[in-house]
Amino acid sequence: MEQPVSNDVSNHSSQFDETMPLVIDTQLSNGIRVATLAINPPRPSDVAVVRVRIPNGSALDGNLAGVARFTGGMLTRGSDGRAFDDLAEELDGLGASVSVSVGGEATDIAMMSLAEDSDRVLEIMSGMILRPDFPEREIDIVRGQMLSGLRQSRNSTRAEADRIMRQTLYPEGHPYHQRSGGTEESLAAIDREALVKFHATSYQASDVIVTVAGGMSHDESVALIDRHLGQWRGKTPRVDIHPADYPSALALHSESLPGKTQSDIAMGLPALNRSHPDYYSLSLANLVIGRFGLMGRLGESVRERQGMAYYTFSNLEAGLSVGLWTAHAGVAPVNVDGAVESIRKEVQGFIDGGPTEREFRDSIGSILGALPISLETSGSMAGVAADVLYYDLGNDYLRRYRSIISALTPDELQAAAREHIDPDKLVVAVVGPDGSRN
Repeated sequence: MEQPVSNDVSNHSSQFDETMPLVIDTQLSNGIRVATLAINPPRPSDVAVVRVRIPNGSALDGNLAGVARFTGGMLTRGSDGRAFDDLAEELDGLGASVSVSVGGEATDIAMMSLAEDSDRVLEIMSGMILRPDFPEREIDIVRGQMLSGLRQSRNSTRAEADRIMRQTLYPEGHPYHQRSGGTEESLAAIDREALVKFHATSYQASDVIVTVAGGMSHDESVALIDRHLGQWRGKTPRVDIHPADYPSALALHSESLPGKTQSDIAMGLPALNRSHPDYYSLSLANLVIGRFGLMGRLGESVRERQGMAYYTFSNLEAGLSVGLWTAHAGVAPVNVDGAVESIRKEVQGFIDGGPTEREFRDSIGSILGALPISLETSGSMAGVAADVLYYDLGNDYLRRYRSIISALTPDELQAAAREHIDPDKLVVAVVGPDGSRN
C-alpha cells in the first residue's frame, strides 16, 4: 500500500529542541505523501484537520487568466451528483467545513471536523477534489463572485498599486504577470469545458501532500487517506516559474482612481526563493525593517515619528520557485514623495548599519516565540507540516529551527539586505485620486 519515508534526522542531537515534534510521513503507492506531527506527549483532540496541497496554482493559468481560481472555487459547488446546498447542509449538520485556497504555486483544500466524523467528511472532500460536477448554475454564481471581486480590486487604491507593481516586475508572458483572479474577458471565456479540462489536467496525484492533525495516530491517518485518495492517479504538469530580472534603476509608475482621497504606494523587487541560503537572514532583516512591533523601522519612522503614512509595512514572499520583497504605505496624496523617500531611506539605513542590538535580540525572540504558537491548533499544525514537506525542509526541521535562528548574526542580516534589496532599483507604483506624486 505505501512506502515509509525516512525521517531525515541528523546525528547532531545536541542541537535539537526535543520539545518540538518530528514530521512523520508515508508515501502511498500513487505518490501522495501523508504527514502527521509526532508530538510527545500526545495532545488529545476531538477535532481533526486534513489539508491537501496540490501543486497546481494560478501559474498554470496559461492564456486563460483566473481558470485555476475558478476551478478551485467550483470544487465545493457540487460533486458526486450532489448539489451545493445538499453538501453544505450535511457538512453543517456535522459541524464540519471544507475550504479551498488557490495560490500562485498550489491549491490547498482543507477540512475540519470532529475526529469521529472525519471518515465521512473526508469522503465528501475527496469527492469534491476528484469528482466535481461543475454544474452550469454554480458556474454562473462563481463567475459572478469573481467579477465582483475584480471590480472591488479595481476600486481599491491599495490593490491596484500592488497589481501595477507586480505586473511591472513580472514581464508579459511570465506566469505571475496576469491577474490570478482573471479579467472580465478571461472570466467570460471560462466555460464548463475549460473548467473540466483544467481539472482533468492539473488535479493529479503526483507530488500531492496530505497532512493530518488531531484525533488520529499516524497509521490511522495513512489508512484514512489511502482509503479515500489511494486510487487517485496522474502526474501534475509543471510550469517554468523563472525569476524576474532585477531592475536596473528606480522605476516610478502612477495611475489615478477618481473619487479617492488616499494614495497607496507599493514598491518591490525580485527576491530569493524559500530554499536560498540567505532566506532566514533576509526574513529576519525584513522583520526589523517592516514587521516587528509597530511594523518595524518603517512603522516607527514613516508612520509614528513623521506622521506621513496611515499604515506602512514590508513583506518577504519566498515561494518554491521565486520570491518577492515588497513595501507598502497608505498616505495622503501630498505625502507620496516624502513617504517613498522615507521608506527608501530607512531601508538604506539598515543596509548601511544593520540592526541595533535590541532590534536583533527582540526579533530573534519574536520569531522563536512564534513557532510554539503556530502549533497550538490542529489547523495550524496541519499547515506547518504541509510547509515542511512542500519546501523540503527535512522531517526534523521543527527541532532544528531554534538552532537555525539562534545561529544568525547581525552581520548576516545586514549582508542579506545589502545583497537582495537595493532601494535605488525599486519598482514603485502609486495609485491615488490624481495618480501623480505631489
